[in-house]
Amino acid sequence: SEMHAAAKRHEYYRDYLNQEVVVIHLGDHDPSGIDMTRDIAARLELFGASTDVRRIALNFDQIQEFQPPPNPAKLTDSRADKYIERFGGQSWELDALDPTTLTNLITREIDVFRDLIPYQAREREQERGRDQLQLISENWSAVVEYVEAL
Repeated sequence: SEMHAAAKRHEYYRDYLNQEVVVIHLGDHDPSGIDMTRDIAARLELFGASTDVRRIALNFDQIQEFQPPPNPAKLTDSRADKYIERFGGQSWELDALDPTTLTNLITREIDVFRDLIPYQAREREQERGRDQLQLISENWSAVVEYVEAL
C-alpha cells in the first residue's frame, strides 16, 4: 500500500539522512475526516515509521474563525456518535475554505521547518529561470528565426 511505501521513505529519511519527517494533514471536519489524522499516524507507526502527523485544518477554531457553511454530520458513519457528542450535529468541508486561506495555513506550518538560506537561494534560481523564459517568450520570433538558420 501507499502508506507502507510512505513509512519506508520516512524510515529512510530518519535513519540514513537524519531528517525528521512531519506530515501535515488537512481534512474535512466530520467524523471520518477527524479520524483520518489518527488513522494516518497509526498506519505509519504500524509500518515502522515514527512520523509526526499534524492536523493543520480543518479544526474547530478555524470553523469559528472562517465560518464555512455547515453540513449535517453523516449519521451512517460509525464514528458519528462520538463526533456529535463533541461537536454537535454539523460538519464542515475543507474545500469550503478560500484557497488563499488554505495556502496561508500550509505556508505557515512549512515555515516552521524550512531552512531559510537554501530556500531563498532556490527562489532566486527559480526567478532567474522565469526571467529567462519571459525573455524567450517576448522574443519568440527571433528565437525561431535563429533556430531555423542553424
